[in-house]
Amino acid sequence: MGKTTRTFKVTANAEGEKLCTENPKRAGIFAYNNGTDTVYVVHAQSVPYTEGWPVLKGETYTNYTTSAALWVKTASGTQDVRGQEDGD
Repeated sequence: MGKTTRTFKVTANAEGEKLCTENPKRAGIFAYNNGTDTVYVVHAQSVPYTEGWPVLKGETYTNYTTSAALWVKTASGTQDVRGQEDGD
């Protein structure tokens, strides 16, 4: 069984930026907040940031269980987010 790793950069904003698409072969998704303010991980672009998982500056969101698409949002402005998706 081979493992694949994909790294990427997204710019989180108040409207929401897609972090990853749905992927049933995903083994884990990681999002590092490389910005200067909190970003929020949500399960749909229409979900308000206030309902998202907060990722503070310099911290990482890690999820080994979901295969769903995820989005990153900010309260305002933009923030740099670095991602990694691992799978088979």
